[in-house]
Amino acid sequence: RLEEGRVLSSNNYLSELLISEYPIDFSKDLSTYRIKINNESRLTISYNQEDPNATVLIEGNNALKNGSKILIKVTSEDKKVRTYTIIIEKEWFYV
Repeated sequence: RLEEGRVLSSNNYLSELLISEYPIDFSKDLSTYRIKINNESRLTISYNQEDPNATVLIEGNNALKNGSKILIKVTSEDKKVRTYTIIIEKEWFYV
């Protein structure tokens, strides 16, 4: 239940996005990233939301192949969605 007078947050930003073994230069305002990976079929992704009440859903982080897209959807309390996209490039010898 929402406290009287409290406004729902519209903050749907991540403050941090980490991909195990693959450094990215994360900026909360940049929505698309490309990474070159080896032969993993799945990545270990960790994150922190700016607003702890925002929810995060990760889609597409399985059966990765060249051109796969991992979508990280951050939904604010007021239901606005921001999507961060990670585009996968496999090393040529794994394609």
